[in-house]
Amino acid sequence: MLRFLQRLSPPFLLKLDRHLLLKYPQVWATKIHFLLFFGILWTLLVSLHAITQSISPDSIPNPETYFYLLFIPFYIGLGFWAFKVYLFRSERNFGEYSGKADLGNQLIYLLGIGLLALAPFMYGNMLVQKIDNHLSQETFEHDINALTLGEYYMTGDWEYVNQGYHYHNEYFDQNPAKLEALKDQYLMANMANSPAQHQEHIENYIQVWEKYAGHHFPYAPTRVLEEHHSGDIYKSTQFENWDRLVEENFTIIERIKTNEVYIFQDHGGLNSIMAAILFVAFTFIVFVKTQWKQFLLALGLSLAGAAAVALLTELLDNALRLNYRMEEKTAFLISFAFFTVLLIQVYWGKNTRLMTQWKTVALTAVAGVMPVLMFWGGVLFLKRILRRDFGISQTDANITLEILVIFGICMLVWNVVFRERFRKLQSQPTKN
Repeated sequence: MLRFLQRLSPPFLLKLDRHLLLKYPQVWATKIHFLLFFGILWTLLVSLHAITQSISPDSIPNPETYFYLLFIPFYIGLGFWAFKVYLFRSERNFGEYSGKADLGNQLIYLLGIGLLALAPFMYGNMLVQKIDNHLSQETFEHDINALTLGEYYMTGDWEYVNQGYHYHNEYFDQNPAKLEALKDQYLMANMANSPAQHQEHIENYIQVWEKYAGHHFPYAPTRVLEEHHSGDIYKSTQFENWDRLVEENFTIIERIKTNEVYIFQDHGGLNSIMAAILFVAFTFIVFVKTQWKQFLLALGLSLAGAAAVALLTELLDNALRLNYRMEEKTAFLISFAFFTVLLIQVYWGKNTRLMTQWKTVALTAVAGVMPVLMFWGGVLFLKRILRRDFGISQTDANITLEILVIFGICMLVWNVVFRERFRKLQSQPTKN
């Protein structure tokens, strides 16, 4: 695979590869130069596709769907890069160890993973902006009013419309007075006893519906009005399929116009994705320090521990009838107890061959679980302490800062405590 990439590489990149091999072999071993070139090229291609992608009201692309799909090549690229970094780990291939160089490599890993994750964010954000610019706010408000009022004629039940079945989940939650204004329009048409006004509303609905469905509306306005007044409204299966298409297309637009797109307009969603990417980066740093078999054993140990925590928590809940908060705290305390037991074993006991292997697996599991426990503990205890004792509210900006601080603490513990222990366990002589 690397030879295939080398064939695609321009001469300056191959020249840089030889230069790094001769002058900076530890940097060369990270393959960051190949990752930077192909990562930037991939991001540019993805961005170009977002710029040139056509937007049609009857076929609105979902930015969140594309965002998650683009994480498939992210994980493929990350897995291939991890494989190459694992093969060329500097202390194994060059027989020497430098703490300073290791810190530099960690920064390189963070840079590389950040670059790999850039493409989904770039594509999604550009797509959100393009969809937002495609439809003016005035046209959006006209369309949502027409669809919502028309939905009442198609269902005959304002409560049904109020539940957010169609179109207005976020918009009318933010603007309840506008929904009341639509009801007034309908009531005024009733009070005036004017079929023409009703039919005008229905025709407006049909025109907007056809724009977002991409199909001809199958019923005449007079029939819709007659069935609405009779209370016997018939919808064919084909119409319901087209109606769902209208709902899907317009819901995407509505969420963008009301700033409710989870990843790109909701700070809470962005915090979740950032925390996940930082966790992946930390796991990557741990992985390149272990043997792959030990890493898989540590992963299995962590999953078994999670299952045991869930089982013990369930048993205690059945015995003591814990409330939700106590159940969550109990699960955390059991997890922390397992974590502590493993950590003690890492630093305690003789270093026989079997025990050294076990300690390495245990240390890998401890290092990998540490960020999860710190985030979990921060959610359970830190935010309540900050709010109760210091009056600090949990704003999205504060949560972002907490995530970065917890990640920084994890990196500090890794480099000050765990990294050196890994090196000693993997290099010291063992006794049978």
